[in-house]
Amino acid sequence: MALVQRCRTLIRQDDLLARYGGEEFVVVLHGASLRQGLKKARALCKEVAGVRYAIDEQHPHEAIAFTVSIGVRGYPETLPPCHSDIKQHSCGNETQGDH
Repeated sequence: MALVQRCRTLIRQDDLLARYGGEEFVVVLHGASLRQGLKKARALCKEVAGVRYAIDEQHPHEAIAFTVSIGVRGYPETLPPCHSDIKQHSCGNETQGDH
């Protein structure tokens, strides 16, 4: 829950943050360009990686840290069909690659 609350502070009030699967979430940035989406993905990755999360309330000194990988896609289609319009950003190695 702390992760979700933290992420909500980084998106606009009109954007959507929802659980999509077991450990998967989706963020819909209404009206954002692909470039803006990538910038927001980097900010979310950096924010998540920079925080330690308490395991439980009885042991607040025991905390974990983790990183996330975020895919960004434009809608409607933002790139020609011959190019991938999904960018993967991994905070662990700070690289981007087309998938």
